Amino acid sequence: MEMEGKTKIAFIAIVVVAMVAAGGVGVSVLMENDNGSEERPTYNAEVNVKIDDEYKSFNGNGKTVKEILESALGEDVKVGANGNVASYKEQKNDSSHSWVVFRFQTPNGWVNATDDNLVEGATLALEFSEKITENGKVSYSKPTLAVTKTVWFFIQIPAQIGRAHV
Repeated sequence: MEMEGKTKIAFIAIVVVAMVAAGGVGVSVLMENDNGSEERPTYNAEVNVKIDDEYKSFNGNGKTVKEILESALGEDVKVGANGNVASYKEQKNDSSHSWVVFRFQTPNGWVNATDDNLVEGATLALEFSEKITENGKVSYSKPTLAVTKTVWFFIQIPAQIGRAHV
């Protein structure tokens, strides 16, 4: 009987230790995956919206795509809690089109904009994109806006130090 009691206590102790360890791992994972906007830098970006077959440019800033859109477009844009654009100037998504935010990324061209691929000076486009379904997979038409950027680079040619060999 005495041995059975010690076994129960040992078993309970093992269960408690396992629960505490599992809880610690869970908290650690949650803390590691928390990409809160507090830790992100603030980015300045150019936001382009196609209006009557022409792109109009707005400047915005923020730590997330949502913040940049709201900064640039104000009350005209409605962004859902999930980060998806619900409407622009009261034009809502429909069964064949959705508002999609793209980012111009060299050399890939237009890619979906995410908080993780933001950079300072990014060029974004808010596009009322046509839904394209191929083989059960949905994609969206990309912006036709041509983006030109000035890129500076230099070439360094190291000088040889010492005597020339003859």
